[in-house]
Amino acid sequence: MLSLFSFTSQTYHMQTILTQCESPGILPTYVARSSARFDADAVWDSSAAAKLGVALPDGVACAVMKRRVEYMAGRYCATEAVRSILPGFDSDIATGSGGAPCWPAGLVGSITHTHEFASAAVASASRARGIGIDTECVLTPSALRAVRRIGTRADDPAPSSLGLADEIYYALLFSSKESVFKCLHPLVRRMFDFQDVRIAFARELGTFQVTLLADLSCDLPIGFTIDGRWVVEEPLVHTGVVLQPL
Repeated sequence: MLSLFSFTSQTYHMQTILTQCESPGILPTYVARSSARFDADAVWDSSAAAKLGVALPDGVACAVMKRRVEYMAGRYCATEAVRSILPGFDSDIATGSGGAPCWPAGLVGSITHTHEFASAAVASASRARGIGIDTECVLTPSALRAVRRIGTRADDPAPSSLGLADEIYYALLFSSKESVFKCLHPLVRRMFDFQDVRIAFARELGTFQVTLLADLSCDLPIGFTIDGRWVVEEPLVHTGVVLQPL
């Protein structure tokens, strides 16, 4: 692990607020990855953003601290991942409509952040049409009730099929569908929800298959399938999908 910075000031009091870490093994090797652990309790302001090389949009600069922290950590990881492919990259990963990151021309990618962990994945558009990654915390009782209510279908597999506790299984199910949304939404530019995809997990392989239950575009019709990978590293659950080129 590499500690990004640690310094003394009235604000930070010798805190190390972001540390690079290993990325979960959920994507092909041609996908560039960067991940980090961060201190969500530290005071992150414009000085922290400058040290991370992250520009804060007005909407984020005025947001609550949690939103600012996650944005900076996610954009830092995104920049590092892009530089793995484009070493001279020195621009910002801007935010487009709907809050999605704007990747440099010729690249596709995805960002996730939760519970003091952030990660980004980037690949050449010649290798992938889309990428989706997501990390979720093991669910609290209230979050578990919410996911069961809005994030599941009657024909989704049961927790017993994977031998996982409900709070882990439903975090995994939610994360898988979120990865699919992040992967496909930039391509189809239309809303679809968790009822529009069905997930089938393979426990032994740490894989899952997504089946579309709605026509999203001419090349993403009902019945189209996408493969993904998952890993549980409590208290976190990680998922990722890559849409192959046509």
